[in-house]
Amino acid sequence: MLERGKRVYRTSMLYPAKWFLFSLFLFFYHDLYLATFGELKFLEGQDLSLLGVIRFHLKYPIEFITLTSIVLPSFLYYAFFRGVVFYEKGILYNKGIPFLNTWIPYPDCVSYRLVSPKALIALTTKSGEVFLIGSNNMSRVIAALDQHEVKGELGTSEYIKLAKNLKIFFYAVSVFTLSLYLFVRLGVFRFIG
Repeated sequence: MLERGKRVYRTSMLYPAKWFLFSLFLFFYHDLYLATFGELKFLEGQDLSLLGVIRFHLKYPIEFITLTSIVLPSFLYYAFFRGVVFYEKGILYNKGIPFLNTWIPYPDCVSYRLVSPKALIALTTKSGEVFLIGSNNMSRVIAALDQHEVKGELGTSEYIKLAKNLKIFFYAVSVFTLSLYLFVRLGVFRFIG
């Protein structure tokens, strides 16, 4: 195990992205709420209130539990727990899934460039890899890199590769969301008999 030293700072998802994920989270539960009114067993009970919907899902909890087990952990992980962690001896870069994390010692960092003044920097390593780091507190990230004498450019620039990575991330989130929505609408997760 690499000696990383003390944890100095951890980034979290940018606020607009958190709101985007939260809106997706609400979308799925709102869709479940509306889909409940199409269930024959729900309509037999003739209690069309919000409490009636809750009672129905307490009686038949499998769809609610399945949706929650898919959507809630993903939302919590990406919105609150996933981030780039700065240690005394390097950076632990989270590529989206915990087993894909990459350790970058500070001596391997060549330079950084500000992509967006308040949100994103591009970190370049000796191997030529470019890592995009987003933070709600960019001054902390820059301070951590400057403390370890990593050269930086504060002028903004455009990186086609970084833009492509962002597009891939949003495409992946969109495809996952649409696929999950289609599976729910097609009844793949229907367990009420």
